[in-house]
Amino acid sequence: MEESFRDAIARSNEDARACLEEIVRVSDDRSAVHALLKRYIKSKYLLDETEMECEDIAALSKASVDKLLANHRKEALQDVSSVCTGSSSASTKKVLLVMSIQKGLGIKFDAKTSGSLKTIGDLTREVCFRLAAK
Repeated sequence: MEESFRDAIARSNEDARACLEEIVRVSDDRSAVHALLKRYIKSKYLLDETEMECEDIAALSKASVDKLLANHRKEALQDVSSVCTGSSSASTKKVLLVMSIQKGLGIKFDAKTSGSLKTIGDLTREVCFRLAAK
């Protein structure tokens, strides 16, 4: 039997939570943190391994929105650009991703840093730096 969309989200959220817990444990190993952040994004964005080949967070955000729009009720996932001062669903998704990582790890990036995070590598560097400073 095929997994329901709601079940897929629940499973993905559980995996994402586990990733954050593991990141705290291995925060001094940048390579491990990078792999866990990549898995976290894969889970939160409901992407598969082939869709995770790039490191660009904005491109991954767009891929996630596109996939959701293609596979699920379009009326429930309409682009929010008309109500969010011109920001796209993909850019909103990226902001929410960064916020969820900060909250889950108990760290905080300033606005300039958050805006400068372009790749999973950038995110890894900042997460490792903030966790080391905790």
